[in-house]
Amino acid sequence: MKPDIIATTMDDKVTMSKNKRRLRAIGLHVFSWLCMTLLISYGISLSREEERSLLSLFVQGAIGIVLLLVPIAYFTTLVLVPRLFMKRRYWQFALSVVVIAFVWPPLPIYLGNVIDVEYFGAGPEDLDEPFDRVGAFVMMAIMGVSTLVNMTWRSIRQQGKVDKMENERLVTELALLRNQISPHFFFNTLNNLYALSLEQSQETPKVILKLSEMMRYTIYECNDTHVPVSKEVKYLENYIDLQQIRHHHKAKIEFLKYLGEKDVEICPLVLIVFLENAFKHGVDGAEGDAFVRLQLETTDNMLRFRIENSMAQARSLDEPGGIGLENARKRLDLVYGNQYSLEVTEAHDIFCVDLMIDLT
Repeated sequence: MKPDIIATTMDDKVTMSKNKRRLRAIGLHVFSWLCMTLLISYGISLSREEERSLLSLFVQGAIGIVLLLVPIAYFTTLVLVPRLFMKRRYWQFALSVVVIAFVWPPLPIYLGNVIDVEYFGAGPEDLDEPFDRVGAFVMMAIMGVSTLVNMTWRSIRQQGKVDKMENERLVTELALLRNQISPHFFFNTLNNLYALSLEQSQETPKVILKLSEMMRYTIYECNDTHVPVSKEVKYLENYIDLQQIRHHHKAKIEFLKYLGEKDVEICPLVLIVFLENAFKHGVDGAEGDAFVRLQLETTDNMLRFRIENSMAQARSLDEPGGIGLENARKRLDLVYGNQYSLEVTEAHDIFCVDLMIDLT
């Protein structure tokens, strides 16, 4: 298919989607006004002594509402709110409401040949009154309700945009983090794999399999905002195994797991950042004994991940340049808000990260 044809098709789909949303909105407005007219007509039919059919009252009321109330409601929604209220020109907005409340209520009398003026509580004698208090109150109520509904709708729409932006940001952060998961690690692993293949080592198939599993996980299985913790554990174990092969098992590594019966879900590729940091600054370049100790514990509503490593190179989470660690903290803020705690300590040449996440 040619690019211009594809573009045309996409434009048509976007237009159709907009038209559907517009039709749904119009239908909702019409339905709301009809329901309000029906309720008012039914109430009037119960209060009047003379007998008139509900249909007759409904028709008269619908005509009057369309001529009197609908213009005010939409004038408030489409003109006064966006041009005055939203721009904080409150005194002009209030003045407009007062003027309309003074001018608009007498109109039912002048439209007496078209609508049932008694439907709106008006009569010819009302023309002698300089100000219709009841009508003014009704107009102010209509405009107040219109303003409230419009502001509520704007708030919901704005919140929807914020949520969409946060989701898009989360996806972007995840994609960035996935691309940052130590490219040097994969390159080093490939170099080690090449060396093992030259030696015809029995470790070669194992390295290929684990590297394949890790790449499959980062590319295909981390597109969701949350993944089962068991998959994260498997990813960490593969990472550890490859690092041990790379360092010829010189580093002492302990991984203690206390997983609950429920396979809880967490944000993907968060834990690996702390493990990668431990190897990068605790094992790589270490001259003496190096170690990494991990402990992962989960319950139905809580996850705790603690990792300690010897410090071949001192590094804290807030040190400039730790892009992956900074992204980890940002993603934790974005996904869990105040439902997590992250403590970082350095003491006696040991770097410790203690992460707790409330999964409720």
